[in-house]
Amino acid sequence: PDRLRREAVRVAAELPAAVRKDTRTIRVRSYDSITLELTGDREVVWGSGERGAEKARTLTALMKAARGADHFDVSAPSSPAVSGS
Repeated sequence: PDRLRREAVRVAAELPAAVRKDTRTIRVRSYDSITLELTGDREVVWGSGERGAEKARTLTALMKAARGADHFDVSAPSSPAVSGS
């Protein structure tokens, strides 16, 4: 449990400020299954805590490009996904 808690803190520290302020919950199911629940019923699949800075940059770009989306997947930041409206 302590390791998973540390992963949640690590992810929170990597989040862009705008995303951090909209984050309601960081859910850590396992080391590589971390999701963020945001305001407006939006969800971010983060994956593991690794490559956090890259995931944060990718998430920022996705959120700008797909403003109406409600599901973002940056678990593989080189091939992110977005869905919903």
